[in-house]
Amino acid sequence: MNSLFFPEILRKCKRGPQVVLPKDIGVILAYSGVGKNSLVVDAGAGSGWLAVALGNVAKKVISYEWREEFAELAEKNAKRAGVSESVEIKRKNVFDGIDETEVDLVTLDLADSDKVVPHAHKALRKGGMVFGYAPHVEQ
Repeated sequence: MNSLFFPEILRKCKRGPQVVLPKDIGVILAYSGVGKNSLVVDAGAGSGWLAVALGNVAKKVISYEWREEFAELAEKNAKRAGVSESVEIKRKNVFDGIDETEVDLVTLDLADSDKVVPHAHKALRKGGMVFGYAPHVEQ
């Protein structure tokens, strides 16, 4: 896909592992109602594109990533995009639990994400939402 179709904030980011694309980010933003006062947990930072897009809108995004090379890339992308104040990359395996509570949105973009749903449920505020990004049938 031609990078000219990406919003400027994502054109500044480098790609590593597979990224969530703008068409899918838009659906998450539209249906979740994330806004300037929202607290978001993003499970599976990868390249950090989803965290960057959410951090451009939300008050705070905590993105879980246990692989150091991905965590470093996601942090650099948040800095490149100018959202490092609102995006925190947490070096922790989300399968071990989510530390945050009263969360407005939890996004799950990782293999076996169904195993994280109980942790996500505990982290959410009443009325909060979980979005699972599962673009492949085997997920």
